[in-house]
Amino acid sequence: MLTKTPILKTPKWMFSLALGAAGALGGEAALGQQAQSQFQAPANSLMMEETGKLEGMRGNILSFRDSKDAVWLVQVNPQTTVNIAGEAKLDYLRTGMLVQLKGTINEEGAFEEPVAELEVLNSKGKPTLGLFNVADDPDEAKPVREPEAGEYLVRARVIGVKDDELNLVAGRLKLSAKPAEDLKVVLAVDDPTLAQPGDAMKLKAWFYENSRPNAMAPGKALAESVDITLANPPLVSKRGR
Repeated sequence: MLTKTPILKTPKWMFSLALGAAGALGGEAALGQQAQSQFQAPANSLMMEETGKLEGMRGNILSFRDSKDAVWLVQVNPQTTVNIAGEAKLDYLRTGMLVQLKGTINEEGAFEEPVAELEVLNSKGKPTLGLFNVADDPDEAKPVREPEAGEYLVRARVIGVKDDELNLVAGRLKLSAKPAEDLKVVLAVDDPTLAQPGDAMKLKAWFYENSRPNAMAPGKALAESVDITLANPPLVSKRGR
């Protein structure tokens, strides 16, 4: 999931220490159990919960400076829960993204008013797409089978993005919307490559006593959950929409 990114700022020698530390963190839990969906802490390890700042990223290793100014090299595996929160602009949207928004839809399948805000959803959970009653609990609501013109909560897949038009598909329905000039794109995704050094980070991780940070070397830990809040809109690649 993690790929090399241009945000690396931590010296390479520090990452080489972490890459060789998977065994010390309980290689079986970190690497050999990837087929399991539930996180498993390494045997006899210690738990920590900390807040601080992201310093850099290389592969599946995050460099994290905690609230006590200590640096940790934190390994992320497929069972780590990653949450990235922040805001972006229209140019972030790409074909295939899952989004959620509210609005009044007319009989032609177009939003009557420009869309001022939409949320990009995490695709891992495979949220049900469609039109939902706005009064229903979003976590329990079921799509309206035969929707008529009216106001809805919409979960849809992006199929086209232009400066003056968004094209979506929600279940069997194709929808169109005009983005407002100051459209706010809210992110609730799991892609840590969107983060930049200095972003706020909250961490729950597991480590061994002999892998605590010291004056000579950073600490080493295996992440159970990583929450990053973006300080700025993510960098947008030049890939096509």
